Parts: sequence; C-alpha cells; structure tokens
Amino acid sequence: METIKSLKLKIEQLESQNKVLLNMYESVREFKHDYGNFIQILDGYSKMNSMDGVKKLCNKAKLIYKDVNNMGMLTPELINNPVIYNIIVSKFFTAKDFGININLEAAIDFESIEDKISGEDFLYIFTELLDNAIESAKFSDKKEINITFSEDISQNCIYVIIENTYKVDELNLDKIYEKGYTTRSEKSKEHGFGLWNVKKILKRSDSLELYTSKGDMFIQEIKIK
Repeated sequence: METIKSLKLKIEQLESQNKVLLNMYESVREFKHDYGNFIQILDGYSKMNSMDGVKKLCNKAKLIYKDVNNMGMLTPELINNPVIYNIIVSKFFTAKDFGININLEAAIDFESIEDKISGEDFLYIFTELLDNAIESAKFSDKKEINITFSEDISQNCIYVIIENTYKVDELNLDKIYEKGYTTRSEKSKEHGFGLWNVKKILKRSDSLELYTSKGDMFIQEIKIK
C-alpha cells in the first residue's frame, strides 16, 4: 500500500501539473485571440516594406511560443521525481511573477539522484540555489535563468547547473558563503544563512560538490557523485 506521504506527493504533483496545463492553455488562447490582429498588422508592415515592424512582431510571437515551450518541459514524465518536479514548477511560476524566464534542459533519470545522495541534502541545496538565482535575476536587465540536468556516464556522476543573470557589481564570490552575508536590499536576521548552510552540507557530504563562477551569467554547478 502507498504511504500517506507518497499519496500526498502525488496529489501535489497533479496540482502542479494542472497549474502548468492551465497556464499553457491561457497562453495559447491569448495568442489565438490576437491571431487576427497579428496577421493584419503583419500584412500592414509587409505592404509598408517595414522590416523593423515585421521583426518586432515576430519577436513578440517568439516570446509567447518560448513561454509555452518552456512550460511544455514541465512534465512528470520528464521530471520523474515528484519532489523535484514540484520544486521546479513552484520556482518556475515564482520566477514568472517577477518577469524572469526559466529555461530547462534535462537528460537524466531523476530517480537516480536519490540512488546517489540523501534526498534532503540535494533538495535543500537545489532549492536554496534556485531561490538565490530568482532573487538575483529579478534585479538584472535580462531576467534569465537556465537549469540543466546532465549525466556523465564515464565518471558515473550527475551535474545540475543553475545559471542566472545578475547585477555585475552585486556579487562577491569571496563572501557569498560567509555566515550572515546577503545581497538583499531588505536586511534581516533571517537572511544570509542559506549558502552558509549549503557550505555545511557540502563539508559533511562525500557525494556532493559545488562549483561557483561568474561571467555573463552567475553559475552554480552541483556535482553528484
């Protein structure tokens, strides 16, 4: 028999999936509603030989399609771990509320993560890094987050990479893991402990490594051995 915890996870997964499907439906319906106007405006730009107008309109259509395509990646069949699925869906819509676009690439069996590492350790780190990525990206100009799950069969390890846009002068790599350090504008006694706790988990774990770097994007790479 399934445990109450297992049933609760499945219910949460179904609720998350339903939210994704409803948002995809609304996006498609919005595009369908504007389709007639879209064609008329496109026809007008073409008669005026206005390539700038055509490009602007096409870019708008691509953004709508990109949003639907990204949501199409949020399926339990692809992300076959209920807890990770619920985290990703929750953070996807949190980011969306701030105008942040999340791109997801996944080419692993998510159940294999629990075969390698204590689920709680990975989930804490993954959630903390996603929260930080959203907090950082929402103050940047481009507002973009990339999440990649991949597997290196030759080394028998899984990589989880979170990249986000950020304000260049905002992040100090030498201090981000210090106790109490935060880049949040609203200072609080509750902030500045997330990455410090991440560091403590990494110290006691033989299966987890974290690499941090920054350039055009701020990058956090989790290696699960």
